[in-house]
Amino acid sequence: MFSTGIDSRRRNISGLWLILTLVVALVSHFSRLSIVWSRNRLALGLTATVLHNEPPPTAAWKDYSTNVTKYEIEDPARFLRWQGIWYVATGQSLKAEEVFRDDLARFPDDGVVKRLLVNLYLQQGKYYRSMHQSQTALHYFQSAYNLWHNPDAAAWAGYVSQELGNYEEAVQYLTEAIRMRSYYSNYYYWRATAYRSMRQMDKAFSDYQSAIERSGWSQEHEAEIRLALGSLYCELEYPVLAEQEFSRVRALVPGVSTPANCLNFRRRP
Repeated sequence: MFSTGIDSRRRNISGLWLILTLVVALVSHFSRLSIVWSRNRLALGLTATVLHNEPPPTAAWKDYSTNVTKYEIEDPARFLRWQGIWYVATGQSLKAEEVFRDDLARFPDDGVVKRLLVNLYLQQGKYYRSMHQSQTALHYFQSAYNLWHNPDAAAWAGYVSQELGNYEEAVQYLTEAIRMRSYYSNYYYWRATAYRSMRQMDKAFSDYQSAIERSGWSQEHEAEIRLALGSLYCELEYPVLAEQEFSRVRALVPGVSTPANCLNFRRRP
């Protein structure tokens, strides 16, 4: 009988422990659901901000960050990603860069954040280039390329290097971009311009032809390349070939202003 009483108490303790475990599991489950729900609200709000220029979802961010802090169960890398995205959406680029770099220092294999930071660098580079701050723009494009060797970063680094007169560096970057994305017309066009500035006319001619072959997506783009090719023929004193290119430009884009012949072409210095 004494033994039976002990067994009964053990069963009661086991039952209580099971109930406690279930309660903890449920609390944890609903806590996670709370975070998931607040994160989804944040994602929808940020999407509206980016696509429709709506105000940043401040309440959703506060709710999400509070839930994460309260329950302390969120994946730290995921939280840093969302924090960085929030800073980007609210125009706080320097804070976003700081958060993304902190994430990569702690989680070097976080490919998602690496791409987010690359995109941020590309945006910053394009912004500074639009503000005619080419050296700062080049810094961001090079940072993007060094972080992740991708064709966009290489091409923009090459393009801005060319604008700064660093033609050999421009050719190196653009050659790398072409290696990774050989079908893209602009990369050949930009490299042709660099070769032309270096007076390597055979390579410039070859790249102009490659650019034309890949320019089928836009008549205006093909016309721009053919106009440059026509001016190259004028420089090389091939007036007949130049006039053929100018004629093709007018056929592609009727009404566009082009030189009638090489006599009307202003020679490059």
